[in-house]
Amino acid sequence: MKRLGVWLVGVLATVALVVGTVVAVWVGPDDVIALPQHEVASSPQVVVTAPTLLAYSGTTLRVTASADRGAVFIGAGHPVDVASYLGDAKRFEADHVSASGEVSGRTLGSKGAPTAPETATFWSHQATDEGSATLDVPLTGAPIQVVMQYVEGATSQVGLGVAVPGLFRMALSVAAVGLVLIAVLLVLRRRRRRAPDGGQGPPVERPTDDAARASAPTDASESEPGHVAGVVIRRGHQAGVLVLAASSTFALSGCLALPSAVPASTAPVTKTAVTAEEVTALLKDYDQRNNAAIAALAKKFDIKLWDKADTGPVLAADRADSAIEHAVGEPQEKLVLAHAGGQVYSPRFAAYPMWSALTTKVSQVKPTSDKHSPSDNLRVFSRASATAPWRLAQSVPADVRPAKALGAGDATATTKEVATSVALMKDIIGWFEGGSTKVKPSTSMNEVRNRLRDKVEGTASTAVTCRPYLVREEPKESLRAVRTSGGVLTVMTLQCHSVVTPVDGQTMGWKNEYAKALQYPASLGGVWTRVVLVTVAVETQADKKIGIGATADLVRSPDVSLK
Repeated sequence: MKRLGVWLVGVLATVALVVGTVVAVWVGPDDVIALPQHEVASSPQVVVTAPTLLAYSGTTLRVTASADRGAVFIGAGHPVDVASYLGDAKRFEADHVSASGEVSGRTLGSKGAPTAPETATFWSHQATDEGSATLDVPLTGAPIQVVMQYVEGATSQVGLGVAVPGLFRMALSVAAVGLVLIAVLLVLRRRRRRAPDGGQGPPVERPTDDAARASAPTDASESEPGHVAGVVIRRGHQAGVLVLAASSTFALSGCLALPSAVPASTAPVTKTAVTAEEVTALLKDYDQRNNAAIAALAKKFDIKLWDKADTGPVLAADRADSAIEHAVGEPQEKLVLAHAGGQVYSPRFAAYPMWSALTTKVSQVKPTSDKHSPSDNLRVFSRASATAPWRLAQSVPADVRPAKALGAGDATATTKEVATSVALMKDIIGWFEGGSTKVKPSTSMNEVRNRLRDKVEGTASTAVTCRPYLVREEPKESLRAVRTSGGVLTVMTLQCHSVVTPVDGQTMGWKNEYAKALQYPASLGGVWTRVVLVTVAVETQADKKIGIGATADLVRSPDVSLK
C-alpha cells in the first residue's frame, strides 16, 4: 500500500504540473477560455446571439468577429433595443455553441441589414475595426444580445470565449503544487540513497541475509521505511505529502469563480424606458436638438425643423406657433433653453415605441432675463425606435407635484389602472365641455377651461366639444398612465373644437394671415372656430383625484372638418 500511495502521489503531481501549465498557457493572464473561430453558415451580413445563449452571470464573454474584407462591427445591447434595431433584417441567430467553437442556429428576416450600426446610442458595449474586431461583454444575468455586422458579401467568422476569474492563477497554483510534490519526492529519494555509514566511525559488522531476515520486525506497523522504486519515504513524510496534496486541492477549489446560469423565464423580456442614470444625457441631447431647431427657424422658416426635437401634441403646437409668427411677420424668438431633471416616472416595455414622464425645471439660458425664472413642468418624452432620439410629446406646468416615482419594476400601470384612466379622460372631456368633474382642478386647468369658453364682445354663445387626440391608433393610447407611490399619474391630450357664434347681424372670422397659417377658412358663415390641443395631468389616488396641471395650444387642423 505504501508503494501504491507514493506512486499515486507521483502520478498526480506530474498530472498537476502538466495540466496546470497547459491551462495557464491556454487562458493567459486575462483568464479567458477562447474557442477557435469558425465560418458562419452562408456567411450572413448580420449574426446575432439568441437571448437564451447568454443567460449567465458572473463571467465575461469575449466575442471575436472576422471577415475576409471590409469593416467588422460588434455591439451588445438589450434584446428590446436589438429587436427594434434589426427589425426584419436578414440575420443568422446563433442559439448554440459546440465545444469546438462552431455556432449553430437559424436564419431570420428578409430585408437588408441596418446601416451605420456604430452611430446607434443604445449599445452598452461596442467595437469596430477593419478585418477583425474583439469585444468583451460582462454577463451579469441581465438580458443581453450581441450583434456582429459585416459588409455585404464578406465571408464571416465568429469566435466566442468566456472569462473565468481566477482560472489563470488557479492553473499556476496547480502547476506549482505539482512541482512542489515532485521536488519533495526527489529530495526523499536522494536521502534514501545516502550510505548509512557515511561517517568516519569504526566499521560496523553487517549481519548476513539470514540474520537480517531473522531480526526483521514481524509487525508491519513497526517498519520505518517504505520502499517504492528505490524511494524510501518514512511514515511521517508520506502522510505529510498526502496532506499537502489534499489540502492544496481543497484550497484551490475555492479560488475559482464559475459562471452561473440564469433560470429560464416564460415572461416576455422588457426594458425600462428611461432610468434615473439616463435622464441627464437624455435632456442634454434634447436641449441640443431643440435649441438647434430654434436657431435654424430664426434664419429660415421651415416648420419641419421641429421634427428633430418634438412629436405628437407638442410638435403640432410648435408648427402652428411658427406658422403664425411667420404669417404675421414676427421673427422667431432666439432662445437657448436648458432642462434639469427631477422625478422619473418610467414604465417597462416589451417593444418600441416607448415613453417616460419626467418632472423637469426649464430655464432660459439666453437671453438672460429676470422675467424668465425656471419653471416646473411635467414632460412626456417618446421614442419611436432604438435608433430614434427621445422627442418631447406632451408637456404641462406642474402646479402640483405628483407623488414620488416608483422603481421601474413597479411603475407600469396594470390593465385595470389603464381602464380607470380612460374613464378619467371621459370625465375630463365632460368638464371642459361644460359639465362637472370629481377631479380637484389645478390653477392651470381652470385657466385652460376659461380660455376655451371665453365669451368676447358680440358673442351669442360658445360651444366646446372635445375628443381624444390619438397618440396612437387605439383610444387608450391617447393617454399615458404610470403608477406612483400615491396612485396612478395620467397624462392625456384632448383635441377640443371651440365654436363661437356671434349675435345676430354680426360676423366673426380669422384675419387672412391667421387663416392661412392655421389652414382654417377665413369665415364659416360668420362663425369663428378654433381647434385647440389640451394636455392635462391628473393623479388618481385611493380617495381623491388631483389635477397636476394643464396647457392649451392652438393648432393647425387639416384633419378636422370645420363645417
